[in-house]
Amino acid sequence: MNGIEHIDHIICKCSKIKEAFNQVNKWGFGIPLFDNLHDCCNWMDQITAPNGMILNLFFNVLFFSWNARNKFTHEKENVGEISVAAEAVFFFFFYF
Repeated sequence: MNGIEHIDHIICKCSKIKEAFNQVNKWGFGIPLFDNLHDCCNWMDQITAPNGMILNLFFNVLFFSWNARNKFTHEKENVGEISVAAEAVFFFFFYF
């Protein structure tokens, strides 16, 4: 991949993001893991109407994972997946 990230990698293949989603799901949330971007987009279309809140949590996990990656890249601070998941859930409840 030569250091270039693309959306399919970020949403479907990134092990750190998958670990964060797995942790969130251990706490009772039902966010699926996707094999491809098409399945993710279909899920987002279907989930928006009945339960848009879970979509908010989905994007929180992506944001805090990205934030953790930046902290590691620029500050050499390693933020674990449990911390990423906890921040995502906190903001889900606090700001939604």
